[in-house]
Amino acid sequence: VSEEKHTRGYEIKDIGLIPGRLYKAAVIVKSGKLQNEAYCNGRTAPQAILHLRIKYTEETALSISWTTPVTELERYIISLKDSERTRMNKSLAKDAKECTFSGLVPGRKFTVTVTTISGDLSKSASVEGRTVPAQVSNLHVTNQGTTNSLHTNWTRAIGDNDS
Repeated sequence: VSEEKHTRGYEIKDIGLIPGRLYKAAVIVKSGKLQNEAYCNGRTAPQAILHLRIKYTEETALSISWTTPVTELERYIISLKDSERTRMNKSLAKDAKECTFSGLVPGRKFTVTVTTISGDLSKSASVEGRTVPAQVSNLHVTNQGTTNSLHTNWTRAIGDNDS
């Protein structure tokens, strides 16, 4: 692109730049038959992942999956948070498409954030999910000598539950 000599900036757009890619820009100054050049690097921001979803949950595990858009990235940072704080962070290779967290509290609601990293730039996407609540234990049923009722008792399920 050729610009007037008083121009001090130029926006490079709509030429098919790839998200997350590092580019080298050059400005060439010409005077007669002589010229001088200056170079610098610049990166486009990566795109966030697509179709982030909860793949499956168990009592103590939660798994997510996603698809990667056309973007150049170095890695993913996956964060698992509950209402109190961040519980776990994982760094995954750029070809990863899923992640599983284990050792979780049954019945707890979590937010999982997947961040694409390209240089010092990033984009994030999040999804909410919940682990399966645990079962009660020591469940017993007795009739206590009555003909029209039963009595039940149990030990409360571990983890979080609403009822």
